[in-house]
Amino acid sequence: MKNQTLHVVPDSVEGVIRDYLLLDEQIKALEAQKKSLKVAIEAEAKGAENNTFTAGPYIVNLLSYTQNRLDTDKLKNDKPEVYKAYVKEVECSRLNIKAGSGF
Repeated sequence: MKNQTLHVVPDSVEGVIRDYLLLDEQIKALEAQKKSLKVAIEAEAKGAENNTFTAGPYIVNLLSYTQNRLDTDKLKNDKPEVYKAYVKEVECSRLNIKAGSGF
């Protein structure tokens, strides 16, 4: 961002950004806890007959299945003309927030 003038916004936006980043950290922590609980539940299911068990009012069944997915890297390398014919461009946006001073 050298030699670029940055737009300055009201101080209230700083609070919004701070809240956003705090929520993002909390979500990441909750997702990690959720993953840990899922692993424990899956381990219990794998040890049960037919991968199914009950716990209080809950019935848990661990299902295994197969998915077919297109290997886009292989297609791009092996058949670039086919890849180009079927690739779809979509517009996306990414929000980057960095803490810093003295831009």
